[in-house]
Amino acid sequence: MTRSQGWAAVLVAAALAAGCSDNDSFTADGAAGATGASQGPGANELAACEPLGAEQQPISLGTVVAVGQADDGTVFMVDQLDVETRVFVSSGNELVRVRVNGTGESTDGGEEAYTQTFDAPTGGSWTLGTEIRDGTTRMALVREGQHRTFADVLAAGEELTVLEESALDDFVLVNLPGEIEVEYFARTENGEQIVVTRPRDDWSYEDFRLFYGTSVLAERQVLDVTRLRDGGTTTLVFELDGTEASALFPASLDGTPNAPTLTIGDVVLTLTEIESEAELETLQFECLTS
Repeated sequence: MTRSQGWAAVLVAAALAAGCSDNDSFTADGAAGATGASQGPGANELAACEPLGAEQQPISLGTVVAVGQADDGTVFMVDQLDVETRVFVSSGNELVRVRVNGTGESTDGGEEAYTQTFDAPTGGSWTLGTEIRDGTTRMALVREGQHRTFADVLAAGEELTVLEESALDDFVLVNLPGEIEVEYFARTENGEQIVVTRPRDDWSYEDFRLFYGTSVLAERQVLDVTRLRDGGTTTLVFELDGTEASALFPASLDGTPNAPTLTIGDVVLTLTEIESEAELETLQFECLTS
């Protein structure tokens, strides 16, 4: 079970990674229940659950960039799905997706070059480099640290034997574990608690789930999420027992944060953020089942 470590840093990173408008938002059709349906005590049913537990998702192959094999027989594959470049490393007959922590990409005339620094299966970081020049593909691997260019990877590591894409037929793709991050954990001045979660990888605002209550937190339908470009000020609108509620988590880039708040109707409550994983462990959850 994985919890977020340093939720404020996650907010800043997510905000800076976004585009150029002043905010991002969505109307959560199909997110954590159907829009327009009540939840908690009411129409939708709740069941005891473990929403913080990892849930591995199925995975399919994207557009293959390159496949290469190291001298020790390990196979590496790079593919692209939508705008994301992914890395897979072989383990037996499986190609296991690894978490990419840094990327580089350049295009110069007919030449394309990529680097991906990723969590190594043995711990630490490795960097994989790929170069496609005049229709010829080369790959190289450094089994330590981060390197920014293909030339750097080639000079410091080993060149891989490039394989045909058909070599992938011998492998089964395995996704990342499906770990869950706690985006926010806070308590109202009245003692109720709010927990907001999302997947660690491959997430969007539609994936936010919100739980609210005292010792047992019931999932509430998220109606809208808006995140500003000021470093991550985030507003979540959700349904709370037939009333529309709004949780505001201000960002702070100057070290003097404003307190988050929860607005229920005309009532505004101050939220105190909690960073204790031990306290999180004591909670019980109920998830929407429809």
